[in-house]
Amino acid sequence: MRKLLFLAISCAPMAALADSGSASLGGSINAICAGTTPGSALFTRCQELAASPDPQAGNLLAQGQGLEELPGQGRASTRSEQNDQTARKEFADGWSIFASLDLGNLDRRVSENEAAFDGRADRLTVGVNYQANPKWLLGLSFNHSRETLDFTGSGSQNDARMNGGLLTTSFNPNEHFFFDGYIGSFKGSTENLRNIDYSFESPIGTTLDISTQASGAADVDRKVSGISGGWLWNKESWSGGINLGMDQSKTTLEAYTETGGDGFALEIPTRKIKSRTGSLSFSLAKTFSQNWGVLIPSVRAGLRKEYDNPGRQLAVQFQQDPNNTPVAFNTSDPDTQWGEVGIGVSLVMKQGHQAFFEYRQRFAHDFLQERSVALGWRMEF
Repeated sequence: MRKLLFLAISCAPMAALADSGSASLGGSINAICAGTTPGSALFTRCQELAASPDPQAGNLLAQGQGLEELPGQGRASTRSEQNDQTARKEFADGWSIFASLDLGNLDRRVSENEAAFDGRADRLTVGVNYQANPKWLLGLSFNHSRETLDFTGSGSQNDARMNGGLLTTSFNPNEHFFFDGYIGSFKGSTENLRNIDYSFESPIGTTLDISTQASGAADVDRKVSGISGGWLWNKESWSGGINLGMDQSKTTLEAYTETGGDGFALEIPTRKIKSRTGSLSFSLAKTFSQNWGVLIPSVRAGLRKEYDNPGRQLAVQFQQDPNNTPVAFNTSDPDTQWGEVGIGVSLVMKQGHQAFFEYRQRFAHDFLQERSVALGWRMEF
């Protein structure tokens, strides 16, 4: 287990470095309180702390701030915006339009320095494809995504919304090989509601209960890109393939200052997050011919590996602290390897219509469980 590192506070206010936000704030709260301005709400909270006979009062105050929830904003703003392709099909030359909806559930387990949450992750995509010739397919799509997190330990919430577009291309040199690529840009915001709750003895024989809320929103800018390639095979009514890919995203969460908080409003700095993920997947499908068209049930399984996005230090400060004393702590390291599985069905109908449905689930991830359902429709014209 990684050792907590506390930096002793001497005469001058200094940052306390620790794995968790609560431990870091607990080590620096006395230095913060020493410089507060009389008459401010933060000064009042510090006077209450100083009057407490409880030696753990500072730690209780720190734990009640919910600083371990702040990394969740980054988790909610860096998810993949690229739709997985459930079935590959040769389209007639010309245009086609499509729409898809992804509905997902998230479950993050608690760790030393990040809070647990339950969440929703939904995405709506509409777009158009152009089949220039049998080898080249070009596409343009527009996404709206929303992710909501409910932190299980405190009732705090996060709401992230993103809008943007993707340019895609697919090259099939022959019936056995394919190469795909995409590039896109997204903008949005992430809003955080932080519940602050703590209590301790102050003064002797009485209990002080503090319950308040701080909220704030950060603008989010995200750039994504990716490439993939694979091999396909067909034998009678069976088909399958192997896909190898790499996805990259660069996300910037702008700095913001919370409102409310009864003296505990925070200033959160700009955060830059880069992720680079490799993938290897295998698919198997069987075709059934019907009077109305073709039914194609399929299964796929794959592995993903994170090559970037390490844990990073986040330093926040109280808005009413005139000395701007930083409270520095680490986010969690990512799980660098996990698996995904999908079970679905595609319907290829007459007159250029296609529909699909797929259930997807992540497995063998250290701390994040994810399940989703995807459904969509495409029409040639």
